[in-house]
Amino acid sequence: MEEYLFKDYKHRLNALDKDVRILVLKYAEEFYVHDKCTKAEAIDRAIAKAEMKKEIYNLTIDHYATDT
Repeated sequence: MEEYLFKDYKHRLNALDKDVRILVLKYAEEFYVHDKCTKAEAIDRAIAKAEMKKEIYNLTIDHYATDT
């Protein structure tokens, strides 16, 4: 459902990595439905949240990789 809901933003979503895009669609639907924001705002907030999660994950992986 998420992809259909945000089909107008496909050009923005296609620019993202696949793993980030999946998170963005999930978060955007949550923001749009539960926080009652516009689709554009939901996409913006979801991209920011997904990118932060990805960065935290990458920092954690890098930390453990250098500990050994």
